[in-house]
Amino acid sequence: MSDNKKYYYLKLKDNFFDQDHIKYIESHENGYIFSNILMKLYLRSLKHEGCLRVTEMIPYDPKNIIPLSKVIGHDPSHVGNAINLAIDLGVMVIKEGREMWFTDIQNYIGHSST
Repeated sequence: MSDNKKYYYLKLKDNFFDQDHIKYIESHENGYIFSNILMKLYLRSLKHEGCLRVTEMIPYDPKNIIPLSKVIGHDPSHVGNAINLAIDLGVMVIKEGREMWFTDIQNYIGHSST
């Protein structure tokens, strides 16, 4: 019997951590924390095609990252720094001043159903 659920997963190539932007992130103080945060954010954005959302209709507010930091279990300053690095590197954009989107998410989304 099928449970008719959709499953989303992150597809990473074996050289993911060898990419220039990941090496750049990890070269910073707390860089390994930042790369971990970005992986968690990628995973959270999968079922919304790259947008970080609280619910289907409500995006996380880029001006108030405290709720997002609590959900992923990291210090708000680390989450803010990771997001700023992702924006600076073009991996993430803020649309209409209120939605955080990963620009390269289509390279990493996998999905299946039962």
